[in-house]
Order: sequence, then C-alpha cells, then structure tokens
Amino acid sequence: MFRIYDGFTLVLRYLRLDMFIFSLLLACAEKTPDSFEGFTSGETYFVRVETTPSPIPFNEYFSTQVQVFEDASQESPLEDITVSVNATMPAHEHGMNENPEMSGPENGVFLAEGLKWHMEGEWELAVYVETENITFTVDCCSE
Repeated sequence: MFRIYDGFTLVLRYLRLDMFIFSLLLACAEKTPDSFEGFTSGETYFVRVETTPSPIPFNEYFSTQVQVFEDASQESPLEDITVSVNATMPAHEHGMNENPEMSGPENGVFLAEGLKWHMEGEWELAVYVETENITFTVDCCSE
C-alpha cells in the first residue's frame, strides 16, 4: 500500500537524514587517535606512541611517550635500544621549528618533549628505533 506525503513532510524526512549523515561524518572527522602503533620498517620492533596532550594541539608544545616491543603482544618493553622522534610536514617539505629532547627509558618508556606543530595540515610523526623507523600520518589541528 502506498502512502502519500505532503511535500513538507518529505523534505523534513530528507533533511533529518542529511543532518544525521553530516553529524556522523563530522564526528568521524574530529576524532584523532589517542595512540599510534605498528611495526618498524624492517618489522624487527613493534612501537606504541601516545601523545600528551591528546589530541595534539595546534602551535602548542606536546610530548610523546614511546614504548618499543619485540612483537605485537606488547608483553615487555625493550630498554637497551636507541630511540628518537621527529616530525615533518611533507606537503611543505619542512619539519618542526623545534628540536624535541629525548629521555629515558624509564619503566620501558622513552619520552620526547618539546614537539610543536606550528602549521595546520598533514604531519608525519616519525619514530626511529636503532636503524629502523615507523611513520604515523596525523592531520593537525584546529586553532
């Protein structure tokens, strides 16, 4: 059986659907991960990175806490290794204006402090472990 709607009711139904879809897309677009993880380029190490604060703020200092493991089980972090962190903005072919300072490990956590993303857009957060690396692409930020 067919139901006939007046034009106004039909427009309201489509408008509600459009608003619902838009709110879902907006919610997805605003979410940034609290942490990043994956295997390094040679697949020797599994790396987990968390930022403080999270999400990464625009034009403000933030830090990264890095843990390195032998595999994805993340059972016991490695400590007798060399770890460094840097970030670049590939679209503009430049890095940060700041040089992060590394410390640690303390209880299996390496700390990089003094990172600052001074431009909005896509950044690559790179973690170097011994002779390997892993890069996480992050869309920064809102003023």
